[in-house]
Amino acid sequence: MVTCTTLVADYFQGQERSRYMGLMAAFGGFGGVAFVALGGMLAEWHWTTPFLLYGIAFLVLPAALLFFNKPVHQESDGNIAASSGRASAPITILCYSLAVVELLLLYMVPVHLPFYAPELGINSGMHAGFAIAFMLLVMSSCSLLYHRFQARLSFPFIHRTGLLLLAIGFCTLGRVESAELALLALALSGVGLGLMRPNVVIWLLSATPPTLRGRVMGGLTSCFFIGQFICPLLTQPVVEAAGYANLFQWAGILVFSITALSLVGGYFYHLFYGANPLMRS
Repeated sequence: MVTCTTLVADYFQGQERSRYMGLMAAFGGFGGVAFVALGGMLAEWHWTTPFLLYGIAFLVLPAALLFFNKPVHQESDGNIAASSGRASAPITILCYSLAVVELLLLYMVPVHLPFYAPELGINSGMHAGFAIAFMLLVMSSCSLLYHRFQARLSFPFIHRTGLLLLAIGFCTLGRVESAELALLALALSGVGLGLMRPNVVIWLLSATPPTLRGRVMGGLTSCFFIGQFICPLLTQPVVEAAGYANLFQWAGILVFSITALSLVGGYFYHLFYGANPLMRS
């Protein structure tokens, strides 16, 4: 994962990089939809058969051997922090934190939705799987369009928009009692996640010099996995104490509060430094 993201930064620049990262995030989501469905079908035969899907890597290996080559580093991407030879510590810490939060929220759905589904009128395990796949499909489709937003809007604005949509989706998911409204809530959450996934990577790359990309992307990938790991550890006690509906509602309220605080911070930054917090500089 680290190598793949770092190579994207080395092979592509500017809008071409944003477009490719959107594609990368989208195909990751499409892969999730396809492999979750295939894994479910293979599991009908035996619990070990889904692991056969990892054999597809052998089909990708020849293409990697044929087409991967050492790229020429671009010393500057038009970004002062990236061209200075030093990574921006505030942006790095912020993006790492956002990566942990993003994966924690993303994995709340596949971890808890199958058990919450009966309260939403979804009484089949297969239908619950389809609902999760639907959210991933929306997320991936939105990531395909990421470069169009990134060309005009700032990284903070895109991320705040994604967090706001995710907050609305989770709050809605915690209050509805029908499958149709639950799917609408999952779609809103998918749009938010689809904006956030490529944005945090491009945002961090824009503030990282070429010589440090591998190290910084390694930290970001670790944060993704930390978010996955801590998701059940932090959320299961809430479920046991207050139930699934309150878990999603409270998570949505927390994300909304974080978004509101970031908007206030962005306003004061604009007030003191004169930068437009909406448009891309």
